[in-house]
Amino acid sequence: MIRRVIYDVEFRVLVKEKLNSCDSVLVTGSCEQLGEWIPNRCIPLNRIDRIENGEIWSTNMKIYGREKVFYRYIIAQIVRIDDDMNLIIKKWETFKEARQLSFNSIETNDLTNNELSEEFPDVFGCYKNICRTDIGWLTGQSEIQLRFHSSFLQIWSTKLRNKIFSLKVSPIDLTYQQENEEITSDSSNQNYTPISKVFIQSAILRLSGCETNIQSDYGAVLEKDDYFIVKIQTFEPENVAYHIDFYVVDESEPLRNHIGFAYVLPVHSNHELSDNKHLNRTVPIIGLKHNPIGQIKIDVLLITPLKGIQQKFLVTQSKYWREGRRPVNVGHRGLGKKNKQCKTITQSFINISFHK
Repeated sequence: MIRRVIYDVEFRVLVKEKLNSCDSVLVTGSCEQLGEWIPNRCIPLNRIDRIENGEIWSTNMKIYGREKVFYRYIIAQIVRIDDDMNLIIKKWETFKEARQLSFNSIETNDLTNNELSEEFPDVFGCYKNICRTDIGWLTGQSEIQLRFHSSFLQIWSTKLRNKIFSLKVSPIDLTYQQENEEITSDSSNQNYTPISKVFIQSAILRLSGCETNIQSDYGAVLEKDDYFIVKIQTFEPENVAYHIDFYVVDESEPLRNHIGFAYVLPVHSNHELSDNKHLNRTVPIIGLKHNPIGQIKIDVLLITPLKGIQQKFLVTQSKYWREGRRPVNVGHRGLGKKNKQCKTITQSFINISFHK
């Protein structure tokens, strides 16, 4: 008679990252019970405690007997579509060697006998004195990038023309609004229910460098020559519109004065973007008295996932740029006219700058 050994395993991890209310922590691994590294088969953990330096997440599972099991932790946003679990991956552990559980070859179904890690609970992103995480990829959702340059913003009011502004982008779930919206006379005070099916992040590109973060209450300050990028990931881009609020920045006051707003309609991948998946939009800025006070030009880029390719959490990058490394210029020379077999190919040069 063949007996299969079953182990009870607790996966417990300390997450020091600041999590949103819609964020979840999951585990995936090399065995069938851990999903075999497939994104939509990851196992969600439960938040069991909040401590001073983070949150504790945990779950108990039964692992069928085998010598070694490899696993990683993920921070993601779970989106349920037709009872199927889909993930918007925010961060995942990218050690070259995944975490490991080792079991003794014993014919009992008692608790595990593991080689315990140096720390228990595990610390998200850190293993064997190596700390490494990376952002995720598109598992099925689309990514819309709204790009704003400071020169694209035009304010017609002479009182506001030389001011510094900040802007904040908020996604709107049109399906929810159509079913639940109550029409109010004061649109400036209209509240939009946050949608859990959307992940939004922003970045400011300056000459001094790049800053990537989650939007603050007043968005990002747009100074001269700044380039502001807002990244939105969603499984339904055709049902998501965008509300942009504009504020006047006054360093002497903590609160900013709201001066107007603008709307960007949903991006329809089939109708508008055709093959290049890139377009420009110029939208009016509406003041609080419902009069146009300016306009802003927006570059819109749609990124869709690769079709027919299933990417897993098994393989990570094998090499990384050293922290703090400066850009490196790499030159490449073509075949040139002297190559006898390729006489029609002219000499070419490529100059590439690699950044961390």
